[in-house]
Amino acid sequence: MNLRDQPTPKIDFQERLFYTFVRHPIQLGVLIGIWVTPTMSYGHLVFSLLFSLYIFIGLWFEERDLLAELGEHYETYRQRVGMIVPFVK
Repeated sequence: MNLRDQPTPKIDFQERLFYTFVRHPIQLGVLIGIWVTPTMSYGHLVFSLLFSLYIFIGLWFEERDLLAELGEHYETYRQRVGMIVPFVK
């Protein structure tokens, strides 16, 4: 939108499907995918640790931006729904 000099449309916040249990279900799926493995080599362990760190740093920035954009509605959602682990607030 910035390239076209158009205003950014207002974000519509909705809770659907997995978003009622965790705030970031896509990242949860990625974390499950990189950690649940029958055998883990040293290289896979290093990759999993670094990629998990990368995901959590990204989530920190995303949460900050969502809170700034959506305000109180997102804050109540944060208090009710766990970030990565379902039912852990």
